[in-house]
Amino acid sequence: MRSMALPFTRTCRLVAPVYQQVTLAHLAMTMATARDRTAAEVAYQSVRRAWRGYLKVTPSNRPVVLIGFSQGAMMLAQLLRREIAPNPQQLRHVILSELIGGGLTVTSPRSVHDGLAGISLCLHSGSIHCVIAFDAFTSPPSAEALTGRPGAPWGYLSGWTPAQGSKMACVNPVYGGRLSGPLIPYLGADNRTTYSYVAGTTYKTYANRFRAACEVQGGIDWLDIRQIDPPKPIGRPNPLPSLPWGSDDSIVGLHRESWGLTLGNLVLATRAAVSAWTIRSM
Repeated sequence: MRSMALPFTRTCRLVAPVYQQVTLAHLAMTMATARDRTAAEVAYQSVRRAWRGYLKVTPSNRPVVLIGFSQGAMMLAQLLRREIAPNPQQLRHVILSELIGGGLTVTSPRSVHDGLAGISLCLHSGSIHCVIAFDAFTSPPSAEALTGRPGAPWGYLSGWTPAQGSKMACVNPVYGGRLSGPLIPYLGADNRTTYSYVAGTTYKTYANRFRAACEVQGGIDWLDIRQIDPPKPIGRPNPLPSLPWGSDDSIVGLHRESWGLTLGNLVLATRAAVSAWTIRSM
């Protein structure tokens, strides 16, 4: 968790509660059971307790950026829907939510459907009181995908059943909205994810190595990430990182890699939102 959140410390005071996550064994199931749903509710309740504890010791006028990845994003979606959205005072101070790999669905291009009344998708960098959300793949998510499609197996973690006709939320972290642009990856020693980051060292980043754009095909929306291949040095191996082999056919796409590949852009989006909020509140 430290390796995933550390880059935000130049902009935010980080609060990272440890909550009772659903186990990997549960996540391996392709169909949620009653036991799985009970485990998800236990996880959510621990997140809600952490949020309420935070509010008790934090000034009520302090702006908040909610940041979650994978299961954490799904828990934050529940928190927004069940705890924050019904409370206008709390909702007013959540200036940005970054829900990455959380399978968020929408009923229209600009509004978040999952019960998050009054919260829209971010349309551009510097937008506030909005959501950045996407699920990353290199091709349209297959019918067997665990995430990335409305009603996918991991969807139960959000505690919400998508309405008929819902689509996946997709906001490109590069600019906001859906336009194509270059990613700013923050990678660890393995050149693929942040998980291999070693404390006391620096992240690896590569300019113009990856690009991302929101794509739609067959009614399915996803963040399409592509690598840009420069000419290879003759007689020398390519030192640049590459997308994992087989990601086109993976049932999770670039779920594991998406955080590190987009982390630099998410940090910039957070910084832009904080700046916009500061100017507006003067």
